[in-house]
Amino acid sequence: MQKKVSKNISNSTSQRIKISLIGDIFPGELSFTRNYGIRSQFEQHNGEPWINKIKGIIGENDLVIGNLESPLVEKENAIKDTFYGNPKFAAFLKKCGINVLNVANNHILEQGEYGFKRTLEVLSDNDLDIVGHVKNGCSSILYKEIRGIKIAIAGFSNVDLHKISNNSNFAVLDEENVLNTLNIMEQHSADIRILSLHWGNEYINFPSLEQRKMAYKFIDAGATIIAGHHPHVIQPYEKYKDGHIFYSLGNFMFDFIQSKKISVGLRVIIEMTNRKISNLECLGVDLSYKDLVKKSKEKKFNSFFSKINEKYRKLILNTDFKYKKVYKRDLACKHLLERIYMKTNFLDEFFRIDKKAKNTLIKNIKTYYLKK
Repeated sequence: MQKKVSKNISNSTSQRIKISLIGDIFPGELSFTRNYGIRSQFEQHNGEPWINKIKGIIGENDLVIGNLESPLVEKENAIKDTFYGNPKFAAFLKKCGINVLNVANNHILEQGEYGFKRTLEVLSDNDLDIVGHVKNGCSSILYKEIRGIKIAIAGFSNVDLHKISNNSNFAVLDEENVLNTLNIMEQHSADIRILSLHWGNEYINFPSLEQRKMAYKFIDAGATIIAGHHPHVIQPYEKYKDGHIFYSLGNFMFDFIQSKKISVGLRVIIEMTNRKISNLECLGVDLSYKDLVKKSKEKKFNSFFSKINEKYRKLILNTDFKYKKVYKRDLACKHLLERIYMKTNFLDEFFRIDKKAKNTLIKNIKTYYLKK
């Protein structure tokens, strides 16, 4: 990686396309933010104050791929008052320039099968392409041909499968499913093969050994790009053979920003020229309560991301046993810290929001702890 966290691979200018990767998009509300979080703010203004800001961040692209972390259903059809977004949020995402959404994740069924199917319907009605749902018994594959370049995209999740009644709604991330999908992509002669993977553990800034080995196997089998999400923090970029692995892109829009690490996301710009990747650029985004998301300061983000990558480069020089030991230790530490941040961040949240929201937050906290 160069200092500016970009990689120039070719200078040719013909048959050029641009693809952007962004992280978790959460249009719903959590227990703490009910009635004043992202969904409630959106319902007041339909996202109008946010559109131009987000378009300015994303820029001009042929494809922008993100992970939709909650279903979109009407309030009267919601089975609980958290973890769902307004169906109009789909049109908002389209206006912002986001056009491909992965729905294979651990929160997409929070409103049951109806909520899942309604989400697919809403996205399709707004001309948003979808990956990650099961079609004909396997993960749906999105094929796009732009200026002669053939692109294939598929999504999978292996998070909390033991807790979710999936019933073949979203595609399960296991080696057999992914390898079969890559084989189908190869049969369709796709020039670039993108996997959107919901995986790993929350809050830790580097992948598990199992993720690394799985990612390498997928690249060996023909994947070009792996775009990871779920940890809610940024994880390293790794070039492996002819493939590019972004283990976790972190958050792009999120409802409860409990710590600094959670409030920083990764946006990746991939340029393809003559059917090959010619340039990669990694840029940061900062999440906020009012503005939702904005560009990170370049120097500050580059320093932050470089530290994540440098730590990972050193870690992978260790034996597998040592790597797993460090991972287990860091995971326990990060989970403990984030739980503390979540409980203590209420004070910061209180001073960030307006008077009406303050009263709502106090009620939400009381309700949450009474339920406990």
